[in-house]
Amino acid sequence: MTFRLLHIEDNFGDVELVKEALNGRNVEITVASDGRQAMDVLKLSKNEFNLILLDLNIPAISGLELLECIRESPDWKYTPVVVFSTSRNPTDIQKALDGGANSYRIKEADVEAFFDGMTTLVDYWSSMVTKMKPQ
Repeated sequence: MTFRLLHIEDNFGDVELVKEALNGRNVEITVASDGRQAMDVLKLSKNEFNLILLDLNIPAISGLELLECIRESPDWKYTPVVVFSTSRNPTDIQKALDGGANSYRIKEADVEAFFDGMTTLVDYWSSMVTKMKPQ
């Protein structure tokens, strides 16, 4: 089964790091570079993504506003969302979790730690999706 990831991120370098970290895995990555583009992608996809990886600081519609839209939508409200941000601010973390994020990951500055964290994240959610699929 192909794992489908929607990565909402405006930093090209972070997008490339995620792609490199997941290279060779059975992961299809769709990228949206701002909140409006993400909304357009989500409207067209219905519930085709296994995981949404969401940066907080994106243009057009903020990550927290987008998270609210996702959780209010019948098509996406149960799709796992992991906020993936450089912010270590406890208020940001709490707002994301209160807003319905399934998890909050801090982007690691060290490339090896970044790769390890990303593969662990996708391995975890991939195993959860497999367990949750009806037989």
